Amino acid sequence: MTPLILRHPTVLAALLALLAALCLAPGCEKSLSDDTYERIAAGMSIDEVNSILGGPGEKQTTGGATTLAGGIVMGLPGVQRPGQSLREVYTWREERREVSVTFDDGKVVDKNKSGF
Repeated sequence: MTPLILRHPTVLAALLALLAALCLAPGCEKSLSDDTYERIAAGMSIDEVNSILGGPGEKQTTGGATTLAGGIVMGLPGVQRPGQSLREVYTWREERREVSVTFDDGKVVDKNKSGF
């Protein structure tokens, strides 16, 4: 007995097309590459970087606190005082690759990569 899928070539073609479309979707491609890293530019917003890197990164640190000698922390992390910038670092990971981007007041000021 011939399997149903082989008796109906249009069903087989549709399934192959669906499989191809899924593998070409953003989730199948490597979002952390030299190309995507180079597209991140100073002044970009977190949303722009998320779009380039395929989704939100993991928040690492929040500014607003001052660490003194001996590890004493003054201020509340994430609480911004007037005249003080809010610094945040987000990291994206994929296999062994890692991209970290530093934002100051919501704009890219630095980026680093490792494992490429």
